[in-house]
Amino acid sequence: THGAGFSVLKATTNGVDSASRYEIHGQSNYALSARSYVYGNLRYEDDEFSPFAYQALAGAGWGYKVIDRESTK
Repeated sequence: THGAGFSVLKATTNGVDSASRYEIHGQSNYALSARSYVYGNLRYEDDEFSPFAYQALAGAGWGYKVIDRESTK
């Protein structure tokens, strides 16, 4: 499965910008078996009011569904 999204935050108070931020992110999952999977994700964030120029993250991992019953879905 694949997923992606974005968010934007803009705010102005009395004609002065008080917030300006945007973020984009995505994730892909790949099933290895009925209970085991691997995933990878990316995220980029730019906030004009943050002390950082931007933030970028990348991640990957392996997951296992320990409890996989109808009552827990």
